[in-house]
Amino acid sequence: MQCPKCGAQVSSAQTECAECGVILAKAGSRRHVFRAPVVATAPPPPPKSSPVLKIAIAIAVIGVAWMLFRTKPVSAAGWYEGARGYEQAMNDRSSSGKPVMVYFHTTWCGYCKRLDQDVFKTADFSQRYGSSMLKVSINPEKGRAEASIAQQYAIRGYPTVFVVASNRTSEPIVGYRDAEWFYARLAGAVGN
Repeated sequence: MQCPKCGAQVSSAQTECAECGVILAKAGSRRHVFRAPVVATAPPPPPKSSPVLKIAIAIAVIGVAWMLFRTKPVSAAGWYEGARGYEQAMNDRSSSGKPVMVYFHTTWCGYCKRLDQDVFKTADFSQRYGSSMLKVSINPEKGRAEASIAQQYAIRGYPTVFVVASNRTSEPIVGYRDAEWFYARLAGAVGN
């Protein structure tokens, strides 16, 4: 005898099919094999993004963009600015051969403001050093990368200026008295 459900051979003394477990007395003498119908199913729809997830992704993208573009490496006045500017100036020094003046300052430093006004923003400074050297302005209080560069140069006070030329770094020019005092020290640092 054959099981009506799975088609396995069963003896007439058996009450249940050993293969599929169908009770033979209830299945009767039907001779066809029962098979479950095959139903084609569509794939499940993709999960819907929650509005919170979309907002979180948008905030992350804006945050990354802000970090990348918050400061321009070179200002309109020809100064490289911040840590990104420092890296760019050092790369440009390799290709141009020009020395790099690195100027450390803060917003609260009175002597820094005087050095900016009396020297760096003057036509005399532009004429003397405008095209002959790369200039970097770094405020160590702007971020971790800037603070790390200041630590690398062991900055102890503001303003502090270094000149990097031919793989050597000058002695620091610390503080400010007047323009002539600064120009004399800068010329010594540059080697003029």
